[in-house]
Amino acid sequence: MTERIAPGVTAVEGLTGSQGSLALASALFAGFALEGLLQMGAGDFEKHSSYVMFGYVLVTILAITLNMFVCGVCTLLEQQGRIAAALAHTKQDARAYEKQLRGWYEQPAFAAVRSKIFWVYALGVPCCALSIALYCLIKLPGLAGKLSCALILAFGAVLWRTYMYINDLFRVGVLGLDSRKGTRRNSMFEVEAPKIVLSPQTQRRRLY
Repeated sequence: MTERIAPGVTAVEGLTGSQGSLALASALFAGFALEGLLQMGAGDFEKHSSYVMFGYVLVTILAITLNMFVCGVCTLLEQQGRIAAALAHTKQDARAYEKQLRGWYEQPAFAAVRSKIFWVYALGVPCCALSIALYCLIKLPGLAGKLSCALILAFGAVLWRTYMYINDLFRVGVLGLDSRKGTRRNSMFEVEAPKIVLSPQTQRRRLY
């Protein structure tokens, strides 16, 4: 008889492992924003309006710091989740270890931090779009700069609305949340992994 890893352990591994994608994307966004900022010289500040330059520096710094925050936190979450799941292979009682993991993962303060990560990441989207738009306005001449700025701003707005639409579908269809109030319909763990909870019959089959 070989005991399989409990489904809750697999859920924690998948939930925290998914943060790796956000960490990678955020690192790229932060790098692009920093590279654009470093391309600015004294001539740019002398040539363009102080309002334009101040706005560019402000939104670019916001884009960098927001994405660095997401990258750092998500990297740590992924590491801890993978370690926690790996330790399950050393436990004699996977079910008891699953209960221990749920106690860690379901802490309200911890759940609140994880929930806010998406919103920090999403806020970085308009900051990055505005940063790129102002960069084009500053670096490209005349009409080309203005047109590029307008198009990128429009793209940023579309991307933001698409993010919100996709996230709302996910919150309602998968996490079981009320789209308007954000009220949970299940426990914290089950909300975040409703498809992984197996029936008793299926669980018994997988344990042998």
